[in-house]
Amino acid sequence: MFQPSLRHSLFIAQMSIALICASVTPAQAHAGHHHSHEHQVTKATGGDFTLQSANGPVSLSNFRQKVVAIYFGYTHCTDACPFDLARLSKALKSMKPEEVADIQPLFITVDPERDNASIMASYSAKFHPKLIGLTGTPAEVSAVAKAYGADYEFGAVDDKGNYDIEHSSITYLVGKNGALLPGLPRSPARIATALRKALKAH
Repeated sequence: MFQPSLRHSLFIAQMSIALICASVTPAQAHAGHHHSHEHQVTKATGGDFTLQSANGPVSLSNFRQKVVAIYFGYTHCTDACPFDLARLSKALKSMKPEEVADIQPLFITVDPERDNASIMASYSAKFHPKLIGLTGTPAEVSAVAKAYGADYEFGAVDDKGNYDIEHSSITYLVGKNGALLPGLPRSPARIATALRKALKAH
């Protein structure tokens, strides 16, 4: 059974701060020992993939005719992931139910050695009921991250076996036809606007 670490205990407080401080700047959100890279989607091609959720295999193609938001991170992250996922959650909660019905958020771990499907499900549920946590083998995760242009790099392992991962902090957006769109902005209001625009596209 998954036992929450100290970092996981602190995560709820961090998420609450992120929701309240929706106007926090990227520099503030990423302060600390974990520094995420933010970049625009340029040479990435995206495409279909299949990874594992707590309820079995999930493929991007399962959500054709829906707008899909994809975030790459990991559950031991203490700064970027809680803030970015909280912003996405706040945007979704500001939208109409019929809009959210056609949006599928996905959280893909870049740390599959520590993040199994059960841990991903428990962590994702704290942000939004529709957020699906996905994992896979290191090779599978690496292939999906490469296709979407998500960068990540493992830090040094300490004497207790802990390590941090620097990773891109962009939320990738896939249109209803499966095509990769420009990444989502950072503020909840602008995220909601971008999602609505994608919903209206054919």
